[in-house]
Amino acid sequence: MKKQTGVWVDAAVWQAYRDLCSREKLRPAEPIEKFLRFILHGGSALSILNWLEKTEKVEGFEAYARVLLEWYRNGKLWIYISQMKMRLQ
Repeated sequence: MKKQTGVWVDAAVWQAYRDLCSREKLRPAEPIEKFLRFILHGGSALSILNWLEKTEKVEGFEAYARVLLEWYRNGKLWIYISQMKMRLQ
């Protein structure tokens, strides 16, 4: 079941977002829906927002994601412990 909701968004931001979705052949609701599912899967909107803020500071997020994926494929893990980053082998 779908439900229409109202969310206040800056008009210029919404138009730019719609244009981006159009170029990528997506319905505007599709990425939002997937993002909401991602938050629900994580169990905390705040933790996801904090994670996003940290990743935006990383130059080349795509490269960062590729490195993490390569580590994962080779049995390496990355975890946060008390604000200290550790790489486990």
